[in-house]
Amino acid sequence: MANITLNINSNWSTCSDGNNTGSAPGATDNIYLNGYSLTLDGALPATFTCANIKAVASDGTTPTAGTVVVNSGTTTIVGNLYAGGAVLLSQTTGKHVVLTGNATGGTGNNIHCVSVGTANFSCVNANGGSGNGAAGVVAASTAASITISGISTGGSGINSHGCYASIGTWSVASAKGGTHASACGVGLNGSGSGAYPTVTIAAIDNTGTGPAVGAGVLKLADGCVLQYADAAGTAKKFYGADLMPAAGDVQDSVSYGGTDFLGTLVLPTEAQVEDGVGFGADGTEFEGTLAGGGGNVIVVD
Repeated sequence: MANITLNINSNWSTCSDGNNTGSAPGATDNIYLNGYSLTLDGALPATFTCANIKAVASDGTTPTAGTVVVNSGTTTIVGNLYAGGAVLLSQTTGKHVVLTGNATGGTGNNIHCVSVGTANFSCVNANGGSGNGAAGVVAASTAASITISGISTGGSGINSHGCYASIGTWSVASAKGGTHASACGVGLNGSGSGAYPTVTIAAIDNTGTGPAVGAGVLKLADGCVLQYADAAGTAKKFYGADLMPAAGDVQDSVSYGGTDFLGTLVLPTEAQVEDGVGFGADGTEFEGTLAGGGGNVIVVD
């Protein structure tokens, strides 16, 4: 295992000496960006293997700027990515990345590890950083497609979510809150410009200090159902307003959709309905008791 410290902007194929005149790194090497960029060069699809790529100085711990640059096509990175003082990896259109390790946010405010544009990204675990708002993975386009096959865990900074889903399509195997009370495993929020994320979270881990899933402004598209688990792990569903019954179809003063809706349907009393006639839910909830032959009889089918 070697620790490679970049002293110049470098290509993967020649970065081993830190001066861009060497060879490719080994599978167990650590690459310290030291404020420089590392371009994963060569024909794609291709696989780039190392232990870790970190935006740190030569001591391996002091955060610095530093970026990883990928080309159009599919890049597979075998290893872990750690942001420092700048967003580490920004994927623009058509630059797809498969990360077989973890993506961890940085130490500065809003310093994310990976920002996904019109592209696909997948990793095992996404971890929030120590900086405020420093997420492991964020989406920068409504066309972003992101898969977290392991756990998305919040960090130690304020709002340092493992994943921050404001737009794009997300599939997260598990979400866990961070060590800060506001650091969510998955932070959900509409973009405020009419765009909202599509997010599937398969499992919830409520053992973190922060919430496993935190929501700001959300909107369910027509016909959509939000599926989640409560604190006991029981599967629950929340339905968009378009799937809710109209207020006039729900009994008066009965709230539904949480407390957002209130029924207005007024039913007669049993004494106002002809004897033996069922009404209400499934026609069997209530039964009329009014003797026939009286006139002004109300019958509800």
